[in-house]
Amino acid sequence: MFLVFVILIIFFFSDTESQTKQDQKIIMNSIIAGDSINNEKILEFTNSEYHELKKRLGVNSEFVIHFEDENGNLIEIADKPCIGSSYALVGGHKCGE
Repeated sequence: MFLVFVILIIFFFSDTESQTKQDQKIIMNSIIAGDSINNEKILEFTNSEYHELKKRLGVNSEFVIHFEDENGNLIEIADKPCIGSSYALVGGHKCGE
């Protein structure tokens, strides 16, 4: 069995810290099942339009999700470097493109 250590990084941009924390919990609970990442949800998120994803999740904060291996190398999901706001650059690429 091949196991990859993955670091999940989510950045939030919001007017209030409490809104940011609430939105962070919503997204984390959507993609993490126990101590594992829900691959099905990640692929679903990757194939969704960002604004539709925010609406479906019920979050107000801008966010970015990307994955890195234990050496800090970017792990692409469905040929995308990240999921989220087009304001963010990850690995030199805009998210949402």
